[in-house]
Amino acid sequence: MSLKGNIKDFQLDEIVRFIEAGKKTGALEIQNGPEAAVLYFKKGSLYFVHRGSKPISITEKVLNSGIIEEDIAQKIKSGKIFPPETANLSEEARKKVAQMIFDELVEQTADIFSWSEGTFVFKNNEKRTGEDWGVTIDTTRFLEKVRKHSEVFKRFSEHAKTLKTVIELNKNISPDEDIIITGKEWKFLSAWKPGMTIEEVAKNSGISLLTAITLATNLMEKGLIVAKNEELKEEARESLPSEQETEKIVQQIRKESVEEKEELIETPSEIEETLDEESLIDELAAITGTLETTIESSENTKKELESILKTLKEL
Repeated sequence: MSLKGNIKDFQLDEIVRFIEAGKKTGALEIQNGPEAAVLYFKKGSLYFVHRGSKPISITEKVLNSGIIEEDIAQKIKSGKIFPPETANLSEEARKKVAQMIFDELVEQTADIFSWSEGTFVFKNNEKRTGEDWGVTIDTTRFLEKVRKHSEVFKRFSEHAKTLKTVIELNKNISPDEDIIITGKEWKFLSAWKPGMTIEEVAKNSGISLLTAITLATNLMEKGLIVAKNEELKEEARESLPSEQETEKIVQQIRKESVEEKEELIETPSEIEETLDEESLIDELAAITGTLETTIESSENTKKELESILKTLKEL
């Protein structure tokens, strides 16, 4: 008989511990409206998570990471070594693979453990052999890590429905309101472009999805950005702040740079190494949603951006 039920009646961490205790092999299918996930276990240990129509392959990530020797990687890719758990890895490589898989599993499941409703069913002996590296996950450590990250998703869900939600600058910020942002939050804003979702910002900035969600949540709680529905994405791509709105945002960012110098950006040298004066001005303009043509046509806005540049160089 299959294990099945409703998330309202059983917490997911309890289900995972039950599977571990019973050393079960199979797949835990979870459905929460349009969201779905399949967690694969081998003898009670989680080893792979299937999300969406194009799941992230742990094996592909490991093979492209450079962690294992090239000849072994090629044999796994060609099928000469299968499943991956039979590969003769060094102890150091095996530890790195185990950590990489652990981190990937946490990132892929953190939001699932924040779900308060939905259904689940465990199907015995369902397997994804090609994703099995023979790694045994410490369930207690895994659940502790996931629990911390799921708290972020709960905070995030108060502002946005899904990760497909488009984010944009808040046009209703009071010009007298001081908003302090950290260096990491600044990096997130630097990678943002009008019409982007959080997933797209994460990809554009090179930061992990969990980190992007944390930063976006912080910025939404500070009132600097707001969420829009996915169906309004194309409209969001076409809508940019007006010149007056842009100047308000510039004024606020200027205050942040003066009042919280040590948090705004890591070091002045990092700015000089990556951006010259003109490109930094363009970067600041991009963050506020100002088009290049707007900068050229507005001498006042450009002066504001140059003033921010001067302030940053004095940090």
